Amino acid sequence: MNGQCLDEVHQFQYLGSTVSNNVYLDVELSKRIGKVSTTLAKFIIRVWENKHLTISKRLLVYMACVINNFLYRSEACTTYNHKERKLDTFHMCSLRRILGISWKDKIINTAVLARSGIPSMFTLLCQRRLYWISHVHDMDNRRIPKDILYGELATDKRKIGRPCLRYVDVCRRDMKACNIDPTRWELKLNSVTSGDKR
Repeated sequence: MNGQCLDEVHQFQYLGSTVSNNVYLDVELSKRIGKVSTTLAKFIIRVWENKHLTISKRLLVYMACVINNFLYRSEACTTYNHKERKLDTFHMCSLRRILGISWKDKIINTAVLARSGIPSMFTLLCQRRLYWISHVHDMDNRRIPKDILYGELATDKRKIGRPCLRYVDVCRRDMKACNIDPTRWELKLNSVTSGDKR
């Protein structure tokens, strides 16, 4: 480009996210956990161990400064179950630290979530994805996000063996978890996506 040779890279940083040449988010998740861990460490004295702040105020700071950064752009990501478990493990460890709960107390995760009033990481991811897909559904036809989400390739087919998880598959899983019938949702979209195969 303009007389310069561009290097071929496997991943690069774009708008605060790591873009890889494959469909996996392992590198991105590891970097996000590292960044959020740094944020948590900076707030130890000022927030988490500050006796002048109530637990509810500490949790508000956690949601605003940690969770929002942690889940940035997550509504458009395809996450496997083992990756969501990794995120939930970090989430639960952070909540236990804020609430002053040690592993020696033998308090289960559901009790920790009830005490904090914050949903699990699985619920947070599900809420964001369903909100985003409903937003895309309400968009006008021929909008790029709508075409990408519900469009299909006119040629070629998926490889033999277990295929990679698609974003639509994750959304269907979320709908089933919330007792929403995915087939009825897709029937509503047939009129929109018919003839839109790419």
